[in-house]
Amino acid sequence: MLAGNAFQRKPPLTMFRNFRYVSDGKKHSLDLKRQGLAPFVEAVRVFALANGVENANTRERMNELVQKGVFDAKDADAWKDAYSLIQAIRMRSHQEMLNRGEELTNYIDPDDLNPLDKRILRESFRQAQRLQQKLEVTYQL
Repeated sequence: MLAGNAFQRKPPLTMFRNFRYVSDGKKHSLDLKRQGLAPFVEAVRVFALANGVENANTRERMNELVQKGVFDAKDADAWKDAYSLIQAIRMRSHQEMLNRGEELTNYIDPDDLNPLDKRILRESFRQAQRLQQKLEVTYQL
């Protein structure tokens, strides 16, 4: 059941790798916490619980899962990098909101990103999809 729940939060990419925007009235926005970070956190949590990893930190859980042979080291490195890059974009967005005196949210408009950050974000979401595919195959979801 936990594995099924973890698979519910999909990264916001279409099959053509375009961004899939949130459907709660915010036009052209992505929720970096729910759509970007949560897929990593929840999938890694399932693998950690299933393999006796007690650490609560997502990156540390990935490291332990590599040590236990559950994750390939190169895959885990890509997933950790993607997770960190999404966090960095989210934190930079928060800083920009603070500078403008706005309330902090986890929503961003990808059109506000520079072309490199847009590509990085897209690839980071693709890595979340890869992790979810591993979850799907491992637990036959």
